[in-house]
Amino acid sequence: MNRAIFQILFFTLLIISCKQKDSKNTEQKTIKTQSESRTFKMPEFKPFIIEFDWYNGSGEERIFRLTNDSLFVYNPKKGSEPVFKTDKLPADSIKKIERINVYELKTDYTSPGIRDGVQIRLDFTKQETTRKIHLRNYYQKDLSPIIEMINGIVPPNHKFWYDKEWLEKYTPKE
Repeated sequence: MNRAIFQILFFTLLIISCKQKDSKNTEQKTIKTQSESRTFKMPEFKPFIIEFDWYNGSGEERIFRLTNDSLFVYNPKKGSEPVFKTDKLPADSIKKIERINVYELKTDYTSPGIRDGVQIRLDFTKQETTRKIHLRNYYQKDLSPIIEMINGIVPPNHKFWYDKEWLEKYTPKE
């Protein structure tokens, strides 16, 4: 009889142990499936932050802060509050900006024949790494989607001069 009780207890523990193991496997599968569905629901674009100062020889200045979902424009002469902000950004432009590989770009682009004019200091942060790029009267085609999108969104009094044709005349050929 003791042997029969021992066998019953042994098989009961074995069954319980198997069910717990099976339950853990099911739980892990569920977590994995939930994780996979979370990955599917992640935003389409990887987050980025672009901050840049634009200024020209006549003393105009604007500070822009662009992320994958918002744009803020500041005028240092008018205080620290944004003079313009929006979260209505064109998805196709954001995709173009997301594809820019700033780590392949130089940190300084200068047209040597011009002393005054357009200066853009750009800090591009992606995945917690920041790349600083300076444009001095220079048309840089890889960065132009950023400038074109911003000038296409902001009201006329916050647009900044960045004439592609004029700048290309003075941009050295690489």
